This record gives sequence, structure tokens and C-alpha cells, in this order.
Amino acid sequence: CHVLYHYLIINYGVPTSLGYTVWFVSLPVSKASPILNVCVISAVQLFFAHAIHSRTAHLTCFLRLR
Repeated sequence: CHVLYHYLIINYGVPTSLGYTVWFVSLPVSKASPILNVCVISAVQLFFAHAIHSRTAHLTCFLRLR
């Protein structure tokens, strides 16, 4: 969010701001980062799968009657 705010709000219309990186982007990557990414991605995918299932569960009963 900080990077988006920096480039899209603070430096809107300033093309020279693209020449340097924000401090948040240039932080060293820790070893926990890939594990955290997998956990977040899995949680988001499970959330969307549950949302789709809960919204379409009534359709399976309708399709079985045919």
C-alpha cells in the first residue's frame, strides 16, 4: 500500500519519481517471506472457494432433480 500511495498519490505526474525505488521495496527479503506468501495465498483461495460454494450450493440440488 505504501508503494502505491507513493507513486500514485504523492508523485502523481512526476515521471522522475520512477527513477528511484521506495524504501519499502528495497527491504531485504527474509526467509519467512515465501512461507508467509504461501499462507496468504492459500487463505485467499480457500476464502474464494468457500464463497463460490456457498453461493452455488442451491444449484446442485436443482441440477440433481433434472
